[in-house]
Amino acid sequence: QRPSRHAQFYSDLVPAMIPVALLGSAVYMGLQLLQTHLSHEKYLDEARARVEELERDIDALLLERRITSPSHEGATNAALDASTTRGWFGWF
Repeated sequence: QRPSRHAQFYSDLVPAMIPVALLGSAVYMGLQLLQTHLSHEKYLDEARARVEELERDIDALLLERRITSPSHEGATNAALDASTTRGWFGWF
């Protein structure tokens, strides 16, 4: 008994499509991994840029604070020095 035309068609087609499907899946997963890596790298670059911008803002504000109130800085530094010398239990 001879197999039907449909069975013959699929028995010829399916084994030939397995390597194509595997190669397509590997390429897709590789490209998806690359896209994820590049997206994460872009996010890190944007975060670093934002941190640098905030650090510049902090430096500018500290400089402005020192210029506008130089007498207050000495009192602040003395208070900070006293609190750091007391240690962890300085409040007791």
